[in-house]
Amino acid sequence: LTPILQKINQLATKFSIFIGMPGENAKSVLIGKYNNNGNEKEFQKEKKAYLNLCESVGYNIDESIVDSLNVIVDSKKSYNQGIKLYDQGKKRDAVLKFNKVISEDSNFEEAQEYVSTYVESLYKLQQKYIETGKRKKLKKMLKVYDDLNEANVTVLDFNDIYSITSQGYDISELEKHL
Repeated sequence: LTPILQKINQLATKFSIFIGMPGENAKSVLIGKYNNNGNEKEFQKEKKAYLNLCESVGYNIDESIVDSLNVIVDSKKSYNQGIKLYDQGKKRDAVLKFNKVISEDSNFEEAQEYVSTYVESLYKLQQKYIETGKRKKLKKMLKVYDDLNEANVTVLDFNDIYSITSQGYDISELEKHL
């Protein structure tokens, strides 16, 4: 091909790639591929190629899309760290990592299941402490609830429990409400 035809071919290729992956679609495609193969290097390479392509044709990408593409890597790392911590018996620390997994991550539902299971186990333990009169242990549990709240744990059961425990009741009043 002549240099002019090569340039036209190159531009046409860029344009067709560009049309095929605008904004949200690109985010979905790239994150979908990353979710399927889990290869961070490949994801970073494809993300960079897409961003460079957009820049080369003068397309401005919405910053929220770029942020989502950047956050997915941290999300996957948080999930993997959570699994390791959970396997080591450090469930509270694992839950704090699982809570950082974003909804676009293919591990999101599983991470939320770990969080829910942990909150449920806390609730059962809390009930045991109430039934057996272990007030000191119940008081320590309130600190765990505070930590989870500060980490923005958003599991429904936890939000209900925390709304009661954060009312400032003394332990005997808490026993009535819980």
